[in-house]
Amino acid sequence: IPAGSEESWVRDRLSWQYQQQAAAGKPAKLTVTEIKRRFAQSDEGQQKYSVKAYAKPRFAQLSGRFSQAELGTILHTAVQHLNLSQEATLAAVRRQLEQMVEQEILLLEEEETISPQSIADFLTSPLGQRLRQAKWVRRELPFSVMTPAGRFYSELAGSSDEIFIQGVVDCLFAEEGDTLVLV
Repeated sequence: IPAGSEESWVRDRLSWQYQQQAAAGKPAKLTVTEIKRRFAQSDEGQQKYSVKAYAKPRFAQLSGRFSQAELGTILHTAVQHLNLSQEATLAAVRRQLEQMVEQEILLLEEEETISPQSIADFLTSPLGQRLRQAKWVRRELPFSVMTPAGRFYSELAGSSDEIFIQGVVDCLFAEEGDTLVLV
């Protein structure tokens, strides 16, 4: 290219740099699961919080046929389908679990891994009582929100970049006075 105005134009084009380089390679969407995973470990792969050793819950000790993740899903499914207007007694919880098997929400083998006593204990706990007395309850409530990218990536602090966060709230309920409780 001969010297002149075109040379400057070509030089400008070839030396162009992307102004949002810090955002390149960063996801535009995160799930709550991914956020939890990121906060659980630092950049060096070390946990940011101390882990206390507790005995396995009874439901986790009862079956070698299910993985820990499967056992958690089974319990989650049972709690998700509990009728909160029923009594919070051990017998009532057992009846509800049996009905879930009859309705094919749970398999019999799955129902056998669940501790009805643990569920009854939760339902009679202060939080469980608040849940049962709530004005309204929403379970498995999908949500999405845009949030500043700088909350997750320090190199993007102060930028206008945002990340789309998506997840599911296990349980949300409203108490008198419109207080919302996220469980």
